Amino acid sequence: MNSYLYFRYHDSYDGYYRFGSTDNLRQMEKEFSQHEFNNGYFEHVYQFPLNFAHYCKDNIYNKYQILIHTNKKTFCRKTIIPHLNKYLTISNETFIKLNYRQIHDLIKNYKFPLLFINIAAIYDTNITIDNI
Repeated sequence: MNSYLYFRYHDSYDGYYRFGSTDNLRQMEKEFSQHEFNNGYFEHVYQFPLNFAHYCKDNIYNKYQILIHTNKKTFCRKTIIPHLNKYLTISNETFIKLNYRQIHDLIKNYKFPLLFINIAAIYDTNITIDNI
């Protein structure tokens, strides 16, 4: 099972990222989408085996301390990304930095729900118009 370290962007974050880790990125997208009028998006997502993303999040917080905590939410400056890339390279941990398409494929079930309606079955009646 994979874990994910994510940096989510939204206009209301004033130039910061929402920073966190999760085992289920789809569920996180669902939770964010329910509370955001204009949807934000995951700008940077790193995939790790098992629970390393949670461990990595704690280490980054302790090492760089450039995170901001408000109301049990964690935000960080965008300048953390180069530090994170350097930290992950030095740590020799196995990770994948997901691109936009990979992120989209992981969350698409909640981001773009589709509603299928069988219109033909609804209107499957013979309508005849008689001359009056």
